[in-house]
Amino acid sequence: MSFAPSYLGSKLHPDHTLSSWVVSAENVEAYKTLHHFVSEGDCACKFVYISGGGGSGKTHLAQAVVAEYVGANLSDHALSITGKDAREEYRRHHKQNLDLRRGGFYNRLLIDGIGACLGNERRQKFVEAWVFDEIRMEKLVVLTGPMSWRDLDLAFPSLVPDIEIALPMPSPALRLEILGRWTRSQNFELNDELLIYLCAETMRRGMSLKEAHEIVIRTMAFIVLAERPMVRETIDEAFNFVNEE
Repeated sequence: MSFAPSYLGSKLHPDHTLSSWVVSAENVEAYKTLHHFVSEGDCACKFVYISGGGGSGKTHLAQAVVAEYVGANLSDHALSITGKDAREEYRRHHKQNLDLRRGGFYNRLLIDGIGACLGNERRQKFVEAWVFDEIRMEKLVVLTGPMSWRDLDLAFPSLVPDIEIALPMPSPALRLEILGRWTRSQNFELNDELLIYLCAETMRRGMSLKEAHEIVIRTMAFIVLAERPMVRETIDEAFNFVNEE
């Protein structure tokens, strides 16, 4: 079951759903685990951690879980923030309303990119206390990060995920399929040759899929608005433009 949550903080992307996830042999087990969790609405599981490198799809899956999870005690409110903003959000909310955690303002919390909290002991303690209290209040918490939870254990010693998912980096073929689907969903008409070239270049440059999307958008802007030809040189121009920004 899916519904449209009322969001506090950063909004979740409407396209980040389980149904739009590109399932392959590389990620099918992760998908099955989270699909079962969302479908069953298992109230015994309150803490989900998803790890993976840039472009592995962890943000997509995390947002899908937060948006689509249905449990007996959950309303339609969620808070989604980045790891960089976690400490600031914690301070702001608790300064304004000390009873926020018990007030039911949100019942699902996503902190995307928990790795940004590392290296600062005060920030780590803030986040650990926040997440611990949310779980204790039986709220769903989903975190994402670039490393396994074993590598984060010393930073957040009181937290233990109920579900931990490790996503592999997509193969070139899967990345091309994901990028192609997204491009078509935006009604961008890039031919197969240019799409393959763009995908290969973004991988060579170590760019995430989100960054690849920016290249596609800039390329189409050059083609449509600046009347550039649909050739590789236009894609190269888009890379140069984005790098200079």
